[in-house]
Amino acid sequence: MDEISEADVAIVQRMMMEGNLRWIQIMRAHGIKIIYDLDDNLWNLPNLNPAKRVFAKEEHKQGLENCAEWADVFTVSTKELQRVVRMQWRHLRNVVTKKPIPVMICENRIPLTLYQRQEGIDYNHEGVVIGWSGSDTHAGDLFDIWKIMYRMLEEFPEVRVELVGQPPPRFLAEHPRVTIRQWVHISEYPARAASWNWDIVLAPLEDHKFNKSKSSIRMQECGALKRPCLATSIDPYDYFVSKGDSSLKFLLCVASWQWEQKLRELITNASLRKELGEAMYANTRDNFRIELSIPEWEEAINAAYNA
Repeated sequence: MDEISEADVAIVQRMMMEGNLRWIQIMRAHGIKIIYDLDDNLWNLPNLNPAKRVFAKEEHKQGLENCAEWADVFTVSTKELQRVVRMQWRHLRNVVTKKPIPVMICENRIPLTLYQRQEGIDYNHEGVVIGWSGSDTHAGDLFDIWKIMYRMLEEFPEVRVELVGQPPPRFLAEHPRVTIRQWVHISEYPARAASWNWDIVLAPLEDHKFNKSKSSIRMQECGALKRPCLATSIDPYDYFVSKGDSSLKFLLCVASWQWEQKLRELITNASLRKELGEAMYANTRDNFRIELSIPEWEEAINAAYNA
């Protein structure tokens, strides 16, 4: 407790266990105000997401609420998630003050300085590398994309595929031009991502309530690295594209045929890849650099402190 005894406000995330609740109560007993931060729609997890089995348990749902009702402020990353939290926790009042708990938006943005090309790495290579990275919770998102990757490999001998995270099906895993990289800890991810020599990044998302509440972090990361990111036309990526140059609309896909057609264009047109990569970077720099989050967090922290 000594390391935070002088804190005025503490930010906690996804706390729902008995030990978590006790820790929150200790902080409140020392006069520390609480911001409860949520980045995922935990009430609407896809069936293929392993976390659904965890959050489907009644004791975990109740534990989430038991911890949340000690908060002075809820923070979320998107307008859709704000709507969901307001609906799911509309009955909650702060245990101490008995006041309603405001739900404030603090958008996810990234520190551009962490996504820098590494010295000593040769970024020149032959052919075209298509990359995907993520956790092992994306089986539903990738269901149709696996076959499209395979077709691109068969159609274009110069194409290679690199994957990080979600294990691919055998027909892709055993392909001679597919590389499966090891899982990367989040603390190392920006530097590792910058070292991967990817020409095109894929960001498919299943049309699901969970994904509609997500933020555009994947496209922001690609923007920081000047890589074109072909993505599903869904709330978070539509939002990212809406903030940038109109050329970025090319990167949004609805149907499978669009994924294939646009991938072919990107594979065969290096100038288009460069143009879209530059537009991605400009959008990330102007609208999604982490410094723009400072006023939002200042407002949330002041709201909690004065609650």
